[in-house]
Amino acid sequence: MKSVNKLFLLLLGLFTLGLFLAFATVGKGKLLLTLIFWAAYVVLVTVAFLIGQKFKLFPEPILIIIPVFLTGLGLIELYALQMKQINGVYEDIAFRQMAWLAASMITVLVVSALTRRRNYEKLARYKYIWAILSMLLLGLTIPFGRSFGGARSWLSFGSLTIQPSEFVKILMVLFLAGYLSEYGQYLKDAHPKWWLRPLKALWYLGPLLFVWIMALLLLVFQRDLGTAVLYFGVFLALIYLVSGRISYVITGGLVAVAGAVISLIAFDHVRMRVKIWLNPWNDITGAGYQIVQSLFALGSGGILGVGFGAGRPEIIPSVHNDFIIAAIAEELGLMGSLLVLAMFLVLCGRGLYVAKRTGATFGFLLASGLSLLLAWQVIVIIGGVVRLLPLTGVNLPFISYGGSSLVSSYATIGLLQGMAGGNDYHDG
Repeated sequence: MKSVNKLFLLLLGLFTLGLFLAFATVGKGKLLLTLIFWAAYVVLVTVAFLIGQKFKLFPEPILIIIPVFLTGLGLIELYALQMKQINGVYEDIAFRQMAWLAASMITVLVVSALTRRRNYEKLARYKYIWAILSMLLLGLTIPFGRSFGGARSWLSFGSLTIQPSEFVKILMVLFLAGYLSEYGQYLKDAHPKWWLRPLKALWYLGPLLFVWIMALLLLVFQRDLGTAVLYFGVFLALIYLVSGRISYVITGGLVAVAGAVISLIAFDHVRMRVKIWLNPWNDITGAGYQIVQSLFALGSGGILGVGFGAGRPEIIPSVHNDFIIAAIAEELGLMGSLLVLAMFLVLCGRGLYVAKRTGATFGFLLASGLSLLLAWQVIVIIGGVVRLLPLTGVNLPFISYGGSSLVSSYATIGLLQGMAGGNDYHDG
């Protein structure tokens, strides 16, 4: 344990020295403010890590080290945007994210503490509660939600704005893992001609399909199709993990294609996003402006980037949310972007390792679902920014601005740490 602490502090020292230099660069003479901001980050993550290590809340150190480093990188970009003060759009954005980081550190400690020593297995008992709570949270946004970027996905409480779908992602994984751990064997052992026994199939699959369809319908009403894509991807992944049958994935893929066609016909904003995806150059000053500017940023970064604070990511609309990877690519170049992707790869891979070592079906499905949720989210948003996929508008975990996204991402890490701390967990 002491060696882990020393390693973390060494890495943190080297990383935060780089952070300080980066903050000093983007601060452009505001040394005192930069020092305070840098010190706040160092204190928050160091205290959280030491508390976690003291009470054995972080049995997988890599699962906390990588997230705090990614968050630090995101804070640099947000701090640079804040310093530029573009028409007040990014005013106090880095300070607000720092406050959310404090809430996230508390969250990861509390969640890990509550779920360690196999307490996470108790979560499977409340699978229907997670499902009902998910639908209630999503449903509240329809009459009371606020719209940003075409999606009605936010709830406002005075100056506080929360995106329920960020937390519903975790609740849905909890439901799916709990349900499939109990009834997944039916999917694995089902006769190929299961449709000849529709009543039996409906008995086992009915609640699962009902909750899944209701969640997707609510997301469609919210016009938050990006989150719907995340839910669907994780749903298919867990179905495959529990059954081992590729036929379910193929069938789900066909359903996804049908849903995409229907969405393309029914929703104007979906047609617009597909049109922009296919050829953003037709309207580079209008609908295609955002993606075109992000492509310019990706190209101008080159191999090593232009340096912290030297780029112009502020000209990209919503660069602090959906397009923050474009800012990183411009200022750190291809090598910096690949480093970020490598860190996400290690993070998700370690999460799957935790899944393998839990020794329980529910733990395996839960850890796998959470890890694949992070991975799929990274693929969807980065694929949209580089034009491999239509842009769906989801945050890059740990890096993008957003309190709900940051807290829910660290809650995911807390659950993984709690599972790694279980009595049936075997490290190797």
